[in-house]
Amino acid sequence: MKYKSLVLLPVMALALATLACNALASRLRPTPIPNPPGPVPTATQRGNAPAPTAGPVGEGPLHIAGGPTIGSPRETRVALAAGAETPPILEQLAKEQYSQDEMAKVGGTFEFTIALTQTGQVLWAYGWCATSADVVTQNLEHMAVEFSINGTPVDPGQFQVVEDQSGNLSCRTAVAVIYDWPSGTTTVETKLTFLEKVNDGISDYPPGTQDFVYTVTAP
Repeated sequence: MKYKSLVLLPVMALALATLACNALASRLRPTPIPNPPGPVPTATQRGNAPAPTAGPVGEGPLHIAGGPTIGSPRETRVALAAGAETPPILEQLAKEQYSQDEMAKVGGTFEFTIALTQTGQVLWAYGWCATSADVVTQNLEHMAVEFSINGTPVDPGQFQVVEDQSGNLSCRTAVAVIYDWPSGTTTVETKLTFLEKVNDGISDYPPGTQDFVYTVTAP
């Protein structure tokens, strides 16, 4: 695979931009999957970053101290079902665009610069596609995903997990709605680690990491 393989194109593993291009919200169906994609270990607190505040993970919105609010999985389901009013995906708002070959590389950082005109809802998503649902599951056993905002780890239980079939590809995606963006700059990060070589049924991905860093500026 030579491209992000989230919802449509038969290639790589990162389906963030693909989500936007293929009207993710109108196509993904929430499914009762208790865990997010892959062995997503809870990241350790980094440095002195402020800890998030909320009740039990996933039961309510997660308020990041000094940052935005991550909606509950229920709020994300509502956002995905909003039809024409579905919030945009982070990549959809970014000025940067990456080629298929660039997105296929393991060991790089992909930076996205986003200038919001309002502090409403935006979707944060990560997904993986492969040639079958079984291959998706097998691949994700050898991958780890970490989410953070301003260096504060975000528990993957805050995301709604959905599954979708796109052509000959099976996909699994974690999606969260973010809102109440504070004035100034917020850094949103998704870090993917291939713990060992992975084959999605089309291409091999060597051990290594990919960082997706979103610099979001709100008025």
